[in-house]
Amino acid sequence: MIELRMSTLDTAKKAIEKEFEIFSKKFDGYFSSENELLSAVNNYILQKKGKQIRPIMALLAAKCLGDVNDSSYDGATAIEMLHTASLIHDDMKLIHVVGRNPLTMYGRTKCLFWLVIIFFHKH
Repeated sequence: MIELRMSTLDTAKKAIEKEFEIFSKKFDGYFSSENELLSAVNNYILQKKGKQIRPIMALLAAKCLGDVNDSSYDGATAIEMLHTASLIHDDMKLIHVVGRNPLTMYGRTKCLFWLVIIFFHKH
């Protein structure tokens, strides 16, 4: 596995600082909801963002190729949502392993339908 040094990641992020701020607002906007359960699930997802290397690379590539535009933000968002979905899938697999990660969203809500709702409640 390739390991990125934080200084390298910080340098990459600095090069797209303004664009990444726009991306973050757009990405977070996809997860807003007035529904209490969805809000809890969305907050769980947004707290687990991690380094967000995928959207950083997508935005850097767009900037290197000319312009970061709406399509660039949509692509970066799609990539991050797919990655997030894969993490949620892994989270769901943990429900069958006794004693593992009780703070998964399923462990907190005992609700299996939330996975589908997350990605379709805005679309």
